[in-house]
Amino acid sequence: MIDKILKKFVIFFFLLNFETSAFGAIQNKILIKIENEIISSYELKNKINTLIVLSNKEVNQSNIDKLKKIAVNQLINLKMKKIELAKYNLEIDRNNINSYLKKISSGNIQELKNKFKINNLDYNIYLDEIKTQLTWQKLIFSLYKDKVIIEEKVINDDLEKSLKLNSTIKEYNLSEMDILLDDNTELSKKLSELNFQIQNYGFEETAKQFSGSYSASDGGRLGWLSEKSLSNKILNTVNKLKINEISDPIISGNSLMLIKLNNVRVKQVKNINTEKLRENIIKRRKNELFSLYSNSHLSKIKNNLLVEYK
Repeated sequence: MIDKILKKFVIFFFLLNFETSAFGAIQNKILIKIENEIISSYELKNKINTLIVLSNKEVNQSNIDKLKKIAVNQLINLKMKKIELAKYNLEIDRNNINSYLKKISSGNIQELKNKFKINNLDYNIYLDEIKTQLTWQKLIFSLYKDKVIIEEKVINDDLEKSLKLNSTIKEYNLSEMDILLDDNTELSKKLSELNFQIQNYGFEETAKQFSGSYSASDGGRLGWLSEKSLSNKILNTVNKLKINEISDPIISGNSLMLIKLNNVRVKQVKNINTEKLRENIIKRRKNELFSLYSNSHLSKIKNNLLVEYK
């Protein structure tokens, strides 16, 4: 995994065309200037590689230019926000920053720090970016909080729609067959063998004999499962099946899976917490309005700032 990430860095050192001295040292250049704020080649390289590492996405020729564009735009917006924030006396408590870090790192900040260290990323730049973004949110809240008003009709309409969506839940009665494939397995031959067994002995008996899943002893029966408990891939597969129909093979890594739909039912959900739903609706609606005001405020700033490309 680490070797793969390091290969990504080599690609981007080449792409960003950093100048090197006779000793091979990277020359840190000013690429963009916005008033008293600058974007250096070091910052851009660090930003691009941070995007790669945190997203865990593979780098290829088709997304390189897109990544560079995203990084540049994000850095320009960040610098403009800093220029605007300098006009106000706003501070962000360290606890707020730590709370945000815990949220994005699933509670493991040290693991996040290690990820930056292993990949030679500048963690301090990342912290400064988070601080700027949180301070910006604080500014937008202070400027526009009196304008963020959600009408009661909007809340009630959303609540009615949400109650309809959450009042029932779909459940599927499923059976599975999970077949381990090795390097010598001929897929077409294995499928032909399984098809013969199912046609002659049924899905359940075939699962008992061939399946490697924990459910094999029970003929692959999984029982009733909520749609919310299924992965998107399995749910999409199941929704295409008729009752007693068996899915096309699902290949994942070195295993082959077959799913059988035994039955479907829709259950009424009892004890829906309408107050909680209402709170979530209000929170979502407010966040949407604050986002609109944030984008609008940033647009006004952009109209008054000159971006110089060096």
